[in-house]
Amino acid sequence: MNLTDANPRELFDNGHRVKFFVDKDLREAPMMTFHPCDNTASIALKNADFHRFLELWGGEVEWFEMQH
Repeated sequence: MNLTDANPRELFDNGHRVKFFVDKDLREAPMMTFHPCDNTASIALKNADFHRFLELWGGEVEWFEMQH
């Protein structure tokens, strides 16, 4: 399988799927900053780039209201 053509929902032989939960306030945020779990670096993405990432990833996304 060529991973560049793979459906992300079909990459796991065991049938596991990933659902990405995102605070709905980020849907319109002009910029977003992320860092890996070990917090050794950060990356800032424009809103359009983040949405493009989600589109390319192809997995299930749920926008929810975060209680502040």
